[in-house]
Amino acid sequence: KKAGEYFGAGLRELEAKHPTVGFVAGAGMFWQVELVRDKATREPFVPADRYTAFGGDTSGYPTSVVLGKCLEKGVLLGGFVPNTLRIGASLTVSKEDMDKALDALDYALDHLDTLV
Repeated sequence: KKAGEYFGAGLRELEAKHPTVGFVAGAGMFWQVELVRDKATREPFVPADRYTAFGGDTSGYPTSVVLGKCLEKGVLLGGFVPNTLRIGASLTVSKEDMDKALDALDYALDHLDTLV
């Protein structure tokens, strides 16, 4: 419970900071971060999103961009659909690992923000 509260608070700080984060939701150590082109309208980066066939070049999908930037920081973080990150960690995750993940995500979102 404590880990989830800590990590969720960190994700909500990123939501407030980054215009490409439409919303954050979750509980415990399972979280969702919705990535948007426009926070006010919640316009998605990829309109088809959950119906995307993932054919062709997916490097421009926001989850792919975030994955690449997080890997630069040594963190594996991505999503199954183009506009949504699904983040889950072990229930015994350390504060240091959560901080590392939040730092990497902040770094990746800084880059994603420049693409809108």
